Amino acid sequence: MPYKSAEGKFLVFQLLTSAIVSYWAAMPAVTNLLVFLVIVDYGTGIAAAFVNKELSSSRGGRGLMKKVGYFVAIIVAHELSKPLGLGGDIGAAVALFLVINEGISIFENLSKIGVPLPTSLTETLAKLREK
Repeated sequence: MPYKSAEGKFLVFQLLTSAIVSYWAAMPAVTNLLVFLVIVDYGTGIAAAFVNKELSSSRGGRGLMKKVGYFVAIIVAHELSKPLGLGGDIGAAVALFLVINEGISIFENLSKIGVPLPTSLTETLAKLREK
């Protein structure tokens, strides 16, 4: 069996880590921001569900699948922008839209937890959500 030794396992870990870091460094800044916001949104969503006694593993699982779908959409849009010869990266545009969506969701979750937010912010978020 390959990778039985500790050295072999460490080598696999090093290769995977370097591949992830290399891929992360090559991502546009907006995608890096989205990764951060997805993590924060998921955490605040869990906290809001816990505080409001609405914690559900199936709902959390659906949320995770939705977030995986975000990155699938970005990758597909990025790859489509190449053969179509578009001047920019559609994937970055999709990521920017999702960054805004995640930001709204984080503030909504904070509101559900009971964090006081300025009225102007909550009104603006409500208008953005409608659009």
